[in-house]
Formats: sequence, structure tokens, C-alpha cells
Amino acid sequence: MTGLGEILRSHPRRGLNVRIAASQETIGSSLWRLELRDRLDAELEAAIGGLAARSGGVNPFFEPEFLAAAAGRFPGGPKRLMVLWEQLGETTTAKLAFPLHEDSIGLPATPVLRAFSHPFAPLSLPLVDLEDAEESIDRFAGLLGKLALPLPLVFEEFPRDEPTARMLADSLRLHGFELAETTGFVRAGLTPQASNALPPTRKARREFARQLRKLSETGEVRFETATRFMDVLLRFEEFLLLEMRGWKGRKGTSIHTIRKTAAFARQAIGALAEQDRAAIHTLRFDNRPIASLIVLRSGNRHYPWKTAFDESFRSFSPGGQLMLHASAGMISDVQFEFADSLARPNSWMERLWPDTIRLTTLAIAHTRPQAERVTAAAQRLSNTKMLARRLLSGGVRAALRPRPSPSGGKRGG
Repeated sequence: MTGLGEILRSHPRRGLNVRIAASQETIGSSLWRLELRDRLDAELEAAIGGLAARSGGVNPFFEPEFLAAAAGRFPGGPKRLMVLWEQLGETTTAKLAFPLHEDSIGLPATPVLRAFSHPFAPLSLPLVDLEDAEESIDRFAGLLGKLALPLPLVFEEFPRDEPTARMLADSLRLHGFELAETTGFVRAGLTPQASNALPPTRKARREFARQLRKLSETGEVRFETATRFMDVLLRFEEFLLLEMRGWKGRKGTSIHTIRKTAAFARQAIGALAEQDRAAIHTLRFDNRPIASLIVLRSGNRHYPWKTAFDESFRSFSPGGQLMLHASAGMISDVQFEFADSLARPNSWMERLWPDTIRLTTLAIAHTRPQAERVTAAAQRLSNTKMLARRLLSGGVRAALRPRPSPSGGKRGG
């Protein structure tokens, strides 16, 4: 398969920031144009910001604040942006957009184009203008083949049941593309209907209440929420220190430990806080932070992004207590629509939130075998990762489990 780099080198630039473009005129007065852009310049940042505001908050990670912060700070080669424009007279409006890059998947490696995602942005649904989503998606699917890009095109952690996700899959099939997807997984979600079921089981609700009562008996317990710009910045630094003192710090994977990751996170949180789209919740014990939770907001949707807690308070479930407090705040907002936990499969969030989101890896190709090779490789990789996590989790539990003493009893009482 011809690589994206070769395709781009064989096409002269169509403009200062345009690599490849395809266009289509309608019977009316509009002109549709699909472009592959090199970078997020000021013009494109403003256009995608407007698109994000019309997209219903379905993917905060493809919005300009997050894209600008992530640029050059994560592996995977140069990132480009696919953008669909509609021109009506003198007005040009972005109608669909997502970042992508060259990648490979499986062994032996199969080259693919992948909608860009990373551990800090586990979602790949394109931004789509909801005002005319069906037409925009249909125009995208029709123009995609005209770009002569190498396929397959892959969307990982693709929320298959979102209305625009279903439209995208249906439209691509109608325009002659072959699609395949993995069996996928589910992760915890939250809807307004869950107000009387947090956590979902009565036993869990009683246990969390008991833990919070016991904690309150030993000191002052206070929940705080920072939403103002300077308060968010201060609490974010507090979050970084709390995370670094925990297992991620010991493992060398905390945000603060990796310079590029810390710079990315500070820039992203700062930019979102300026627009009142980031909040940091804190659980304090005798004025000491023992749990911290960063929640991003886009439209009327919320995304609990990162959490950290003081492991010496583990018996009181400080992270869970704080998540329940933040969840109650989300649901109390009359405009609240949905929350995506962004959690891995089989995470502790599934014990707190009753709803679920189905995610798959979607491969788009010219032939069925092409698409199926990619999804088969993606499924094998996913199965391997899940097995590794289960083994690691089982190993940790086994290491913490008291061992029988020589007399047949258990150590540690």
C-alpha cells in the first residue's frame, strides 16, 4: 500500500496549509470541500472552535484547546487534520473535523491511517456540525474516496451508539466503502436518570456511607470544587503532587514525572479553565487533600479526566467518595446530558455509575478483507492488553493477600 507520506509528497501544496483537497458543487449555491491540513493554524483553530460549539460536546479531545496542547507531545509522527468545509457565498464553515496520522497495527504490521488518540484522549468520534449532521457526513463520505488517500482508516475507541457514529458508518457503506469492527468493550457512563442509583447497588451505597461516616469521626471532612481560572491552576498543581506521591509516581508514569506530558496537561487545563470548561474537585481531611478529580466539560457533557488519591486513606475509598460527590453535582445541573467515565474496561467506575458506553475499533477500507485484517489485529491487541491487566491485577491482589502461617492460620490476623 502506498504510504501517506508518498501520497503527500506526490501532491503539491494546494495552499499554505493544505496538502490534499477534493471538492463538490451542489445543485444549489454551496460548495463542499474536504481538505487534509498540515497543522492547526489560527484560522483553523477558530473554525474548529466554532464547529466544536455546534457538535454537542461529543469529543472534547478534538477541540482546538486540546489539539494545540497535544501537538508534538505524543508519539505517532506528524499529526494532520481532516476538515470538511461548506462554502455559501462568501461564508466558509467547518462541518466535520478530526486529526489523523500514519500508524501500523498488528504483527506483521499493517499500515493504516488512524484518527489520532492517546491515553489522555481515549475517544475518536469526529466533530460534526449537528445543525445538518446527516448532509455533512454524507458529503464527507462522498469526498473521502476522491482524496486518493491510502486506506484503511481506523477509529479506535469509537462510541458506536452515538447518533453521528451510526450516521458515519451507514453513509460510508452507501458510498461503497467496506467497514469492519471489533467486538469492543463497554465503559461506565452517567445519565440524568441515574440520580437515585449512585452507586447502583444498595449494598455499595451503605458501604460508602459507612466509610464517609467513619472518616468524619476522625477529622474534618470537606468537599471543594474549583472552577475559577486561578483556583483551577492552583488545584491542578495540588493534583500533580498527590498523583506523584501515589503508585503512578513510584512507577514513573505520573503526569508530573514526564516533562512533555506535564507541559501538555498544564496547557490543556489552563486553556479549558479560561473558558470555564474545567473543574477540579477535592476531598480534604483536616484541610489536607486526600483525593483530587479533574472533570472536563464540553457542551452539556462531562468527562472525568484524571483522578488521584492518598493511598494511606484507602480504607475510606477517598477516590470513590469524591467521584460520587462530583457525580451528584453533575446530575443536579438541569442542563446535564451525559458523562463519559473515560475508564478502562472492568474499572472501579462500573461499581459507581449504572450506565455504559459501547466502544469499538472501526476500520474503513476499499475491500472487506482489508478491513477485517485490521480489526482482527486490533482485537488480538486488545485481548492481549486485557489479559495483561488481569494478570497484573491478580498478581497485585495475590501479593496483598495474607499468606497462611506454618501453623495453618493467616498472618496479620
